Parts: sequence; C-alpha cells; structure tokens
Amino acid sequence: MKIAKLLLSTIIFLFFIFLFSCSKKDQPHSIPLIPPIDSIGAMNINLSYPLGTGFSSTMFELIISTKSDSVLLDTSINFTDTLLTKIRTNEKLVNVTTIYYNGNFLTYYVNTYKAVNPSEWNQLIQAGNGIYFPLPHQSSFTQGSIHYINTPTNYSGYPYFYASYSSGYHSTLAADYVDEGYDKYPNAYTYLLFPSTGLYKLYSPTKDLDTVDLSHMDTAVSMNFTKSAQYNISSVNLYGTPDTTDFTKFLLLYSSPVINYHGADIEYPHQSIQQFVLHVNGQNNNNCYVDYTAYADSVPLSLPFPDESYYAILNNQNNNFSVEFLNTMPSYYRTTWANSQISFNIYTSPDSTHLQPYNFLRSLHSQILKNLDITNLSLSQFWFENATNMNYSTFFKYYFNRDENKKRPLHSTTTFEKTF
Repeated sequence: MKIAKLLLSTIIFLFFIFLFSCSKKDQPHSIPLIPPIDSIGAMNINLSYPLGTGFSSTMFELIISTKSDSVLLDTSINFTDTLLTKIRTNEKLVNVTTIYYNGNFLTYYVNTYKAVNPSEWNQLIQAGNGIYFPLPHQSSFTQGSIHYINTPTNYSGYPYFYASYSSGYHSTLAADYVDEGYDKYPNAYTYLLFPSTGLYKLYSPTKDLDTVDLSHMDTAVSMNFTKSAQYNISSVNLYGTPDTTDFTKFLLLYSSPVINYHGADIEYPHQSIQQFVLHVNGQNNNNCYVDYTAYADSVPLSLPFPDESYYAILNNQNNNFSVEFLNTMPSYYRTTWANSQISFNIYTSPDSTHLQPYNFLRSLHSQILKNLDITNLSLSQFWFENATNMNYSTFFKYYFNRDENKKRPLHSTTTFEKTF
C-alpha cells in the first residue's frame, strides 16, 4: 500500500515538472507571429472596356502592376464583360495596362496609366468626346418638317439648319421659302442660319408639320478669336442649349467647315442661349496640334493655346525619357512609343518626369506581345492636357468614371500634341 502511494506521488510530481517546463517553453513571446491575411490591403476592381465590334480580336489583356513593376494581375477579358475582382496589395497606387489587337490597322494598342487608383474607375474605355461635348439624348421622336416662308432675298450659299439631338436630313430651297425635314424630339429646338447675312431663327416646334414666318429674324454675332499667331484654326464647333442648362437638348450652332462663312472665325446667336460649349482645333507648321474646349455662359474670345515653350524634352530614348515642364503644370502628359506593329501610350503625372518605356513594357511579360519585338520602339508623339482645377488623380477619376462625367462637364481644357 505504501509502495502504491509512493508510486502515485512520484507520477504526480513528474507530471507537474513536465507541465511547468512545457508551459514555460510555450510562452507567447517565444512563438514567431505570422500576420493574418486580413492585415494585407485589398483593392477592389470593377471595370469594363466596351470598345464594341469591328476588331479582329474580341478580348483584351489587362495587367495591373506595382510602382516597382511587379505584376499583381494579368488576365484576358472579353470586351463585352465586366471584371469584378479584388487584388491583395497594400499599394494605394498601381499601374494599369490594357493591350489589344486591332486588325483594321494591323496594330497592337497598349495603354498604360502610371500610379493610378483603378478602384475609383468603372470603365477602361476613354470617355473621349463624351466628357467634352454634349451627348445625344435618347428618346422617341417623330418625323418633323418645317416650311419656312418669307426667306431673306439677299443671301448667298446655303442656309444652315440644326434641330436638337440631330441635324436635318433633307432640304428644299426655293426663291421665297425653305423646307427642312428632321427628327422631332419632345421639347426640342430648331435653328436656321443664313451665314452670308448673319440672320437666324431659333424656334421650338409645336407640331410635326409646322410653318415659320421669317419676316422678322435676329442677327448673329460674328467675331475673330484672339490666339497665338503661330497657329491656324482647323475647325470650330459651338454647341448651345436654349432656355435650359440641360445639355441633352443641345444645338450645334456653328460648325466649320460645314458653315462656309469667311467673314470671321465664328458666327452664333446671342439671344436665348443659356450656356455654350466651344471646341476649337488648331495647328502650326511644326507638327504641333492644339485643342481648346470650354463650357461657359458666353463664348470665350481668347484661345489659350499652349506651345513648345511650355516644356523641354531632355532625353527621348525608349529606355531613357525625361521631360521638364517650363510653364503651367498640366493635369497629365502622354508619350507614345511606336514601331511597325505596336502603339504604346504611357499616361503619367507631371510630377514623374523620367520614364523607361522599354524596361516597363518588358517587365509586364504580356501574353499578347510575347512574340513581338519591342526593342525598336521610338517616340512618335508627346501630348499633355490641362483640365481646369484637376490634377492627375482627379482627372482620371473623372475620366474613367461614367457616373462622375455624367454629373458635370469639364469647365475647360486645353491639349497640346507634338508629332515626330
């Protein structure tokens, strides 16, 4: 009995020694800590690239990489699909690259946006003219016709006609009347201008078949723009909306060279137009192209065209590009690198003035470009844009977000392009 008790006491004593030694060995401070996966950040991606049909390829490659050029995502997507995914990264800004082949031009198109936040975007297709010009209004319409009587007797050339959302599709001219057929939308306006005389009629039709007396017409304003003497104006388009700031009801008030008026740079109505959108293209003899767009309550007289004094390209090699901005800092700049097969656009913040296009493109290991020679890419275009009150981040958040650019138009923007 004593032996059994002694044996039991010994076993209990040894158990507590073992328990104590294990407990001391397994103290938390001695265990290597592995951070939970939730401590790694995430970037939500919700993007579409609705380029439409007409391409030999139905898919594009999307590559998202870090600022140090490590690839986070490389995938192929149908143009008709939307990519919904989450990228595990602590990076706040990444590089976004799209690649596709256009069989119409036998060219691979590569667009890279450096140091951006695509979680703020919902489309990859460039909004293009949709953020600079009024978008057509989609609604039902009827076939309308206006019979204008008592037309001016001293005009030459052809009258210009436009209806809200669409131009006229047939005209009949006679000595004392003009007939215009058009698509008539609800609450739309029509605009008839005799460019050689400056006389115009702004009218809101009340019925599909209407008659308008031109015995009393208003006189349009004609003016020349103030601009740099080195540029010639290539085209002028002026949109306006009457009695409302809803630009879905816009009228194209002036369009050169459609309107053959040579007395001034522009001719437009000065009454009953609440807001204007002016778009002017120009060019010089040194392969420089400029563009100015403005939304305003009145038509701007001065065209703030930038020129080559705004910047200096210090190096233009495909693995060593650098630029210095000498005037107003743009919202972004773009360089285009090309050979016989590839057109490669890099969109960059003006704060980042040194690029290595060849090294960057090679680091992506693109599946689409893997059999192509990229060693001979050369600089073909230099471009910058300055959108009023927008820096690099806010511009592309606006540009690639259809909800943002539907809310408000850009106040004004100027672009400059130099081709080599």
